[in-house]
Amino acid sequence: MKAAEIMSSPVVTVHPGTLVKDAARVLVSHAIGAAPVVDDDGTLVGIVSEADFLRLERDDDPRNAARRIEPTDNSGFTTVGDVMTRDVLALPDSLAAAEIARTMLEQALKHVPIVRGSEVVGIVSRRDILRALVRTDADIRSSVAKLLDTEPTTYGRWDVEVADGVVTLAEPVDPFRRHLARIVAHTVPGVLGVRFRDGASPNAAPALGPATDDSYANAG
Repeated sequence: MKAAEIMSSPVVTVHPGTLVKDAARVLVSHAIGAAPVVDDDGTLVGIVSEADFLRLERDDDPRNAARRIEPTDNSGFTTVGDVMTRDVLALPDSLAAAEIARTMLEQALKHVPIVRGSEVVGIVSRRDILRALVRTDADIRSSVAKLLDTEPTTYGRWDVEVADGVVTLAEPVDPFRRHLARIVAHTVPGVLGVRFRDGASPNAAPALGPATDDSYANAG
């Protein structure tokens, strides 16, 4: 599962010269928490979020004096360029969703712009990742089975089961086809892992693959 499959696109962007109040209206009207900031050439130069606007409101509140917080003169903060975060992390649309999730967690990010070359093509939020995770097992099974059925002579014919986002594939035992089937299954949003069991003995305990193949962190 790649960034391009979970990102919000087309992406809503703003310009560094956009007025702060106008940018805040953009976030509200589109029900988004952040927007990449691009210059006249479409180059990513920053990101502006709800937190940036809330920070202005907090500093402008005269009641902050009662809490011994020094007020800040924000009279010069009129455009997005004045308040945006300039040191912004952008990730490629080909990156695995698991890697994006790990990066967001490690760096405490809520939103990450997604780029293709120098072009901003989307944005991933924590909600986008959660949306992929909450797909039903039935939906995931249908998607995986449909993909594998498109090329049965290449991928083989598989029995597909899904439980809690983990796909279990039965039959073929050919290592190359198993490798291909794992790759195909991991392209489906919501797949947390892929396991295999031999279909010859239906009453036997499943023979599962290594644990490292079953974790979301290694999906992709």
